[in-house]
Amino acid sequence: MTCNTTFEMRRYFILICLVVLCLSACTQRNDLENFTYKFSMESPANFKAEFQLNTDSTYKVSLINFFFDNFERTKKPEYKDGKLTKEEYDTFKNLLLGSKLETMKDSYGFDNPTKEQNIVYIIEFHHSGKTKYVSVNGNTNHDFPKDFLQLIEYTAQFINRE
Repeated sequence: MTCNTTFEMRRYFILICLVVLCLSACTQRNDLENFTYKFSMESPANFKAEFQLNTDSTYKVSLINFFFDNFERTKKPEYKDGKLTKEEYDTFKNLLLGSKLETMKDSYGFDNPTKEQNIVYIIEFHHSGKTKYVSVNGNTNHDFPKDFLQLIEYTAQFINRE
């Protein structure tokens, strides 16, 4: 085997690796072509905020203030809907991809019944015919992936803006 043949074999190997890498990256991006992302943030007996994002970039927000509704003996939930800008949609999509929800456990921070639950986050993510639920006690000390924390923060900020 000559030096030239070895060089060509390495070059073809690197080329094949690059093609496989590019194809896998393209495939991963397409995983979110059909999805629904639902987010719920609740402080029991105080408030509940819900958000739903669909593949077509339409969204729904509902806000319920249990504390004031109970005080006034009425129910006045607020509902809003609309369509995200391309930038907002891309941000949500990238955070959903980066958060790797499908690899997460179903719940965090509920293993200790004496632990206070000030805010509970519930995420429902439906894509590729599968649904993943993740429930998080806001008082948990778990070390979550950065994109998952940013997803919660970005969603809460979006709800507050609407």
